[in-house]
Amino acid sequence: METKFTPGPWEIEGEGQEVVGILASGHNHFIAKLSGWAQPQQDRNARLIASAPDLFEACEYLEKVLLLIEKTNCLPVPSILRNNIEVLQQILSKVENR
Repeated sequence: METKFTPGPWEIEGEGQEVVGILASGHNHFIAKLSGWAQPQQDRNARLIASAPDLFEACEYLEKVLLLIEKTNCLPVPSILRNNIEVLQQILSKVENR
């Protein structure tokens, strides 16, 4: 599926400094700028934001795997699987605004 957000990878610029930026790789456009947070929290926030495309891709993959497992009824406790699928779908819906 084609994403509606700026594709990754996203890179961090200025880690450890007063202002930290997150840019799309190969572009000069900021996805986000962070400032005013204490270190190392600001750098950790920047790393979390920069990893968003990878995290989204992992959630999409896991959703497909869990749906396949559910369809083939391979797990002894289907309610646990269904709960995890719903959590992943909520995350994906939040990102995709679906």
